[in-house]
Amino acid sequence: MLQRARYVIYTRLKRQKARLCVVIFTLLLMSLSGCRSMKRRYQNHYVRNLIGLKCIYGLCSESPMGICVRDLKHIAKTVLGCELEEDGDHIRYNLIVNGRDIANFKYSHSWRGNFQIPEVILHSQARSMHCSLQTWKSLLQGRITKKMYFRELLEKALISQAEFETLCK
Repeated sequence: MLQRARYVIYTRLKRQKARLCVVIFTLLLMSLSGCRSMKRRYQNHYVRNLIGLKCIYGLCSESPMGICVRDLKHIAKTVLGCELEEDGDHIRYNLIVNGRDIANFKYSHSWRGNFQIPEVILHSQARSMHCSLQTWKSLLQGRITKKMYFRELLEKALISQAEFETLCK
């Protein structure tokens, strides 16, 4: 079984980066042999690589997907219809409904296209957008629709039912 596993991993990942090949191969060996044959420092090394692979290649479902400024801009302008305000030290987007400022968020002028937004900033933006961090991240990643976000605002009585229906069109 171990030789078969080695062959499958080697042939399927031959064209990809060597690091990925080596780490997956070693992790398979560790899981099949119970890690008994590896020295502790090698175990730690490969566990660190596994954590890195989870983030880089998305090898498991809970690996974090980075959210970049480009995603943020697209959702703000196109999906939510926020108004852009570039005055001051930050770029601000305001969600205005019937002349009322319902929610807003900001980010630094220095952040460009593929810049990955830190978790602490996402948390701050979620609070200022009056939603949970999970809702905000899901909206930015395209896993939920704007209707679900606006429903959260409706449940918090920040918008009326009529405004909700108008925003969801």
